[in-house]
Amino acid sequence: MTQDRTYFPKGLDNFGVILKGASVRHLPKVAGFFDHCFIVNNMDKNTKIFKSLLFDRFIGGLSFLYGSKNTEYSLIKENLSGKSIAHFVNRLRTAPLTKKHYKELGIKNIQFSMSTPDDQLKRMEKFYNRFGLETHYLPTRLLCYNEYFRGMKIRDRYYLDPEDPGPTKHPNTGLLAIIYAAEILKPRTLWLVGLDLFFGDGPYLFKRPWAADSYKDRVDDLDLLGHFSYILQSNRDVQFNVVTQSTNLPTEPNINVINAEMCDDGY
Repeated sequence: MTQDRTYFPKGLDNFGVILKGASVRHLPKVAGFFDHCFIVNNMDKNTKIFKSLLFDRFIGGLSFLYGSKNTEYSLIKENLSGKSIAHFVNRLRTAPLTKKHYKELGIKNIQFSMSTPDDQLKRMEKFYNRFGLETHYLPTRLLCYNEYFRGMKIRDRYYLDPEDPGPTKHPNTGLLAIIYAAEILKPRTLWLVGLDLFFGDGPYLFKRPWAADSYKDRVDDLDLLGHFSYILQSNRDVQFNVVTQSTNLPTEPNINVINAEMCDDGY
């Protein structure tokens, strides 16, 4: 386990962060702009193909029984194969890809979203190590971003109590992957694909309906849209190109919002 050693070059011209929003389907339009990227959490499933955790993860990852067609993975494999990829994950047992998919993508590094392990993270670390993967804790210098949430509540509970010294876990793994890329790797241009948690006053554009309510609570109660604006303001030297279906992302000098429909028109 390492914490401060980076496994990507710093100062790249382009770097990608691939998230799980619906606009990830436009990845083929922009994948040619970067050769290094994070993929965030599990990319093996969608609502059409949902298997039990035990069957899919801990009894051999038998993906050949149901295939990967029409999942995010089909996009990932087709458009990111041959690139330098690391997997940015939370501590949950739903985060890993199958062993077969790690090998197909040539992924060797797992980036955890926590700087200090708890029991659950230690168990997951052993799981990834059995796959022959190298695991990395979050650099402690990034914990300062958690201060944004001090005093905020989600479902009437403090995420970060005003009296607490501070959590070691960020409330959103996707935003944390963006923070890591901008703060640690500092590319000239950061390509974000699938950042669709924020969708104006209309329905939340989230293609896993069983998780939509939970994410809506976090987006609203923890002001994740405002936090994304804070990330932009804290990294003025990075240009953020965001492929999204969201319509209310922050307006900052260093963000270029590429509406997903523009991709259909041949961006």
